[in-house]
Amino acid sequence: MIDLIKKVNDAAPYLIEEDLDNWVVPDLLEFYSNKINSLAYRAYGIPGFQLSSVAKRAFTERAKAEMRSGLYTFVFKSEHWKNGRDISTYLMTCLGRLADRIRWDNDAVKKINNPICPGCKHFGRREFLLQESKSWACQSCMDELSRLENEFSIKKKGFIDSKTIIFYESKIKLHKIFAVHSRTGYRCPDCSKFIPESACGAYGISCPYDDCMFFGSLAKLEKMAHPVGLSKQLSLSFDSSANSGAANTGGSSALSLQNLIVADNNIDPEVEIEICQNFIRDLDIVTNVIKDQIESIKRVNCVGTMMQKLLMYESYQRMLKKYPEEMVSYLVHRKQSADFPIQARIFQEYALLMEDALPYTIKRNDDIYDVVSLTDPNIQLFSGISEFDATIRWDRTIPNNTTETYTGGRKFKCYGPCFIGMIINIIDTRNNTSMMDMVENYSFVQIKMKEGIEIGAHVRVKHFRIIPHYEMGSLVYLQRIRKKIVDSIYLKLNGKKRIIGDKASVDL
Repeated sequence: MIDLIKKVNDAAPYLIEEDLDNWVVPDLLEFYSNKINSLAYRAYGIPGFQLSSVAKRAFTERAKAEMRSGLYTFVFKSEHWKNGRDISTYLMTCLGRLADRIRWDNDAVKKINNPICPGCKHFGRREFLLQESKSWACQSCMDELSRLENEFSIKKKGFIDSKTIIFYESKIKLHKIFAVHSRTGYRCPDCSKFIPESACGAYGISCPYDDCMFFGSLAKLEKMAHPVGLSKQLSLSFDSSANSGAANTGGSSALSLQNLIVADNNIDPEVEIEICQNFIRDLDIVTNVIKDQIESIKRVNCVGTMMQKLLMYESYQRMLKKYPEEMVSYLVHRKQSADFPIQARIFQEYALLMEDALPYTIKRNDDIYDVVSLTDPNIQLFSGISEFDATIRWDRTIPNNTTETYTGGRKFKCYGPCFIGMIINIIDTRNNTSMMDMVENYSFVQIKMKEGIEIGAHVRVKHFRIIPHYEMGSLVYLQRIRKKIVDSIYLKLNGKKRIIGDKASVDL
């Protein structure tokens, strides 16, 4: 079975269109016969009833056409094989979506993918876009842009501090970019979000989001599909009577379709078992890889940086126990959710471990140092302590208004405000009381407060700051150790070394 998939993957660069009909589609159709029968039940089946042979044959014919279309796109149109993408995973997605479409059509509900605004998505809103010539237009961004520009214009007539100016300029820039933007775009190498091609300037392209500082050449970026969201199209009204052919008396006995809808929480048992098995396998691999690399560090006995490396590995272990699903996604599939700032949380665990280990001794060259403070420059954990004032926003977040910035590199680029490394305290300026018990979580660029917090409250934040650069300071350990873990996992799963810069999904 595996040999067939390998054969198709290896042959992809040399296939011609006639090969699809001559052997590729027929062989794969037979290879996926069990899966196709399972998907046929998802498409046409009724719980408790056996699926008819006619329904199975009907789905098989549609699966054949879907597979042929998917292969043509994969091999000839998009040439996904050039990026090392696995054809099996791609075809399984195509067939799964086919089954879902048939089910939705039979249920009188059609779900379609419509483009949504990446800028509004960044702020937690879901806004569908309108087509404008060869571009996408976001009415919400247009309205917000107009509001912000008018508000900023009024504020500039009086006294306005630099923080407020930065706040308005960043928001105006983002909404201006996404008010009307190109359909094509690229993946930001730092935050993995969508950057429209229309945002490219004369000297390069920068990430438009206020929590990312990326700037670089367009030629080095990876293409990315525009974000989309599922929307429903109903072919009948849920308020219509369910008593077909009978007069509606208008009394309490009259039933509408919405009264008869029952949520179906059934999951295909085969799919559920496969997902569980894959996750258990991946979790076991991650656990063992981290354990093996810790033992390797101990054998090397590098006194100078051993403490930092071992504690960073321990922070990965702790996070793996607390959030196994998120860590498997981060380390095995190299994906992370914008709603779960996993890098910041790993670093926070590391900082707590460093604090618990105090005091300790490190060796640099021939000198011995006693480390008694988290801000000791010899461990490069934090670059100092910062304080800033802020207002709790509508989404219960406190923005990073740190005034200290970092400028460096060959071109002396300004990387913006320093990151929030570890919160020391959050004070409600109205009554001078601590609000630390109301912190839900925090990332490098913002603090999320718990429900019940007063929106608009003024606070003063005190924190240990870190340099806003992933290849400097203490973040170096986080990034390098992650790379070592990811490379080892990839080698175990694929039997070959990972190509640097390859972001394709792991072959499962």
